[in-house]
Amino acid sequence: MEQLPGKDTISELEKLSSAGDLLATYQLGRCFASGWGVEKDFSKSYRHLLRCAQGGYYRASYELASLFFDESIPEARPSEVVNYLRIAANNGHADSQALLGWCYLEGRVVAKNEKLGFDWLRRSAEDGSSIGAYNLALCFQRGVGTRKELRSAVSWFRHSAQQGNVKAQLQLGIALTQGKGVARNVEEAALCYRNAAERGYAKAQYNLALLIAGGGIENHEETHAFYWMEKAASSGLLKAQYVLSIFYRRAIGVDGSIEEADVWLRCAAEKGYKKAQFDLGRRLLRERSNCPEGLEYLQKAAHQGHAAAQFSLGRLALLENDEKSDREAFEWFQRSAESGHVDAVYNLAVCHLKGRGTRSDSSAALDQFLIAADKGSDRAKKAIKKIERKLSSK
Repeated sequence: MEQLPGKDTISELEKLSSAGDLLATYQLGRCFASGWGVEKDFSKSYRHLLRCAQGGYYRASYELASLFFDESIPEARPSEVVNYLRIAANNGHADSQALLGWCYLEGRVVAKNEKLGFDWLRRSAEDGSSIGAYNLALCFQRGVGTRKELRSAVSWFRHSAQQGNVKAQLQLGIALTQGKGVARNVEEAALCYRNAAERGYAKAQYNLALLIAGGGIENHEETHAFYWMEKAASSGLLKAQYVLSIFYRRAIGVDGSIEEADVWLRCAAEKGYKKAQFDLGRRLLRERSNCPEGLEYLQKAAHQGHAAAQFSLGRLALLENDEKSDREAFEWFQRSAESGHVDAVYNLAVCHLKGRGTRSDSSAALDQFLIAADKGSDRAKKAIKKIERKLSSK
C-alpha cells in the first residue's frame, strides 16, 4: 500500500491532482478520509477516490468501496461502487477480491451468494491478501460457502497471521489454546497473542492476560497478566475492564485495592457489560437491601439476558409476597430457566406446586423438578421423591 507522503503539502497534492496525477488524487482521497493535514471530509474523499477508480487505479477502487461500506455518503451510488470493485477484482487486485467476496457473503449491494463469496475469497487469499486469507479462514471455521474444515481454517489463519493481520493472530492463538484444528500449544498461542497485543489489539491483550494468569506459560508472572489486562481495559474493552476489577479485588499481579476494583467494575457496568451490571447490582444490594441503584443494575443485566440476574430478580419479587409480585417472579424464573439456570428451574417448579404467579399444577411442577434434577439439583431430587411418596400413598 502507498504511504501518505510526509513532505508534500495538501496544496501541492491538489496541483498534481488537477494535472491528472492519479497517485496524488488517491493520496488526497486518503487524506480527507483520515483527516491527515485537512479536516475529515468523507464526501471529498469519495470524489477523489472515484476519479482514481474511473482512471483504472485499482487500489482506489478498493478504498472507495471500503469508504462506502464504512461511512454514510449521500452522493454515493452503490452499483457504481461495486462495479469498480468488480473491475479491480477481475484484474487481480487481491484486496478488492476479498471485499467483493465479503459483499457476496453478506448480500451487500449484490445478491447474497455464499459459494461465490467463498470463491472470491479463495482467489484473494491465493493472490496474497491477508484480508482474504483471514475471511477465507472464517468461512472454513464456520462452514460458510464450503464445508466446515478446522484444519483448513487454521492453515489460512496462520497464512494471514504471518502477514501481520492482528485478527488472524488472535484467531490462531485461540485455535492453539483450545487445540481446535491444530495440536494444543499454549506457548505458540501466547506468541500469537503477543504479536497482536504489541500492536495495540485489545482482544489479543485480553487473551494474553488470561493465558498468563491461568499459569499455563513458563517464565511469566502475574504482573505480566495485569499489565496486558490493564492495557486492554484502558483501550475500552469492556470484558477487560470487568476482569481488571477482579484482578484488583483478588490482588492478581497488583496490590489489592477495593477502590480501584469498584472503579473498573462501575466503568464496565455503566457502558452496558451485563456481567459487571450483575456484580455491581448484587454488591449494592448486599450493602443496602432496598438500594434502587442496585436493583436498576440487576434489571439492566436481566434485560440483556443474564440468567443469574433474572433469577435474582425473581427471588426478590417473591419476597414481596403479593399477587402482582408473584407473577413477576414467575416470569423472571421462566426467562432464567430458558437460559438453563438450574435454581430458576427449581423455583419455577415450586411456583407451579404452590400456585405462586401461576395456577397450582402438580404435573407441571413435577416436569420442572425432573428437568432440575437432570441438571444436578439435589433439592429437586428430594422434591421428586416427596411427590412420589405422596402419589404411592393414595
